[in-house]
Amino acid sequence: MKEALKAAVLRLPINKALGQAFIIAYNNTVTLPDGSKCKQYEPTFQIGYKGLYQLAMRTGQYRIINADVVYEGELKKKSKLTGEIDLDGDRKSETVIGYFAYIELLNGYHKALYMSVEEIAIHAKRYSKAIKGNRDVTVQSLMELSKLPVVADSGSLGWLGNFHGMAIKTVLRNLLSKYGYLSVELQQALDSDDGAATQSVVKAPTADTASATTAQAVDATKVEYEDITPAPTEVESEEAQVIECGF
Repeated sequence: MKEALKAAVLRLPINKALGQAFIIAYNNTVTLPDGSKCKQYEPTFQIGYKGLYQLAMRTGQYRIINADVVYEGELKKKSKLTGEIDLDGDRKSETVIGYFAYIELLNGYHKALYMSVEEIAIHAKRYSKAIKGNRDVTVQSLMELSKLPVVADSGSLGWLGNFHGMAIKTVLRNLLSKYGYLSVELQQALDSDDGAATQSVVKAPTADTASATTAQAVDATKVEYEDITPAPTEVESEEAQVIECGF
């Protein structure tokens, strides 16, 4: 219920079909009262990239928000000075070479961010608590996942289950957090997603990665809910720290 309330505060439905927010059970190491440690599944709120879209659009400050994969041949140039990228090239194959995110505000300000497959894999290995200590999951093995078909609405979650989806979310999240207009709601969502979003979850697409998966998604569409009073749009600083779950 505590994790569900985090979604309620952000006004994001916990519905797997919508892909805006999830409650995922992670197999964490916990310390028992006697001092011993054991593995225990703990529910954790996690926002999806569609949830980031929703919160950004609610600010009323964005004219355009877009994020997607970049195929071989589409990237013509990338300016290190201005950060602008040119994706007007012709696609040569179905090989994914990177991911981009683009925002444009109503006042005309615009910014784009591009990350290669290797940069995304390094990011995942460095910051994902579930896989950074797993020797079976390497940067190279993560890069191999980019060769899988791009599925817009995959039923799998996490780096091992949906590498493309997590990569798109990572580049969009990084762009919004660094250069975007952030409302209170969006700041809370980014804070709550600071660590949980980079963890690996179930439904790995191959047998090689299945053994490295340590969590399973909870399908909230099969759960009965009671009507509750709408949560306030703002929370106290103490509650904001509870939301932080530590892409």
